[in-house]
Amino acid sequence: MEPKRGDPCGEFWMGVRCDGSAVVSLELSGLGLNGTMGYLLSNLLSLKTMDLSGNNIHDSVPYQLPPVLTTLNLGNNNLSGNLPYSLYSMHTLIYVNISCNSLSQPIGDIFTNHSALATLDLSHNNFSGDLPSSFGSLSNLSTLCLQNNQLTGTLNVLARLPLINLDVANNHFTGSISQELKSIPNFIYNGNLFDIVPAPLHHFIPHLLLVNRLVTEAAQLLLL
Repeated sequence: MEPKRGDPCGEFWMGVRCDGSAVVSLELSGLGLNGTMGYLLSNLLSLKTMDLSGNNIHDSVPYQLPPVLTTLNLGNNNLSGNLPYSLYSMHTLIYVNISCNSLSQPIGDIFTNHSALATLDLSHNNFSGDLPSSFGSLSNLSTLCLQNNQLTGTLNVLARLPLINLDVANNHFTGSISQELKSIPNFIYNGNLFDIVPAPLHHFIPHLLLVNRLVTEAAQLLLL
């Protein structure tokens, strides 16, 4: 496909929304786009939303991204490499989805100044290593999806976050699960190596007594 030339704000370009002469939104999901993302995206100084999900974009995520993004969706592509360090300075992010790619290496410690971030989806990649300590500063995070990676260590850094949805299934996490994490409304953690302590025996005694009584009553009926 030939690249389109002209003025995206003076003409109709599919998926492009402008505010005056400034591009503020690129919503190009599921259009079968091929190739790489290029290295000029940081020039889009007014871009708030960038959705390139569900395409065939490959290579790494560019080091420099539009600096004032609030929504970044690169899910369901063929991206590789790691998260760019430039995410560290993108304090306006609210929603980040880079799921279903082939990103690898440890997740960088790049989330220190992201108090606005509410959703982070890094699932279905090949991330490894322990969770970064900067996750603990995500004071507005309600949804965190990390399932189907190769992550290790404990979940302790997440214990004090205001999470509503947490999915860490199918990794290599270890350690115990704190009461704070157990209180998360939607918490999925199967497929890991957690220390799951069985319930104390006294929790089962009422059930055992009920079963014993039912068996006794059934036996008495058979004797009548």
